Amino acid sequence: MTRITSLVKKLEKMKKIEDMVKEIEKSCLDIIGHDDQDEDEIPDPLNQRSKTNM
Repeated sequence: MTRITSLVKKLEKMKKIEDMVKEIEKSCLDIIGHDDQDEDEIPDPLNQRSKTNM
């Protein structure tokens, strides 16, 4: 397998993973009752954690 073919396969796999993550995020937003417009209002737990540790 050539290097380009290998890179293309990895890129396709990454795209599939990104699509899966987006679907999971959408499902989570649906579960907690937010729509896509409210996405900016959802607190980022990692940002909150770093602020509390300072």
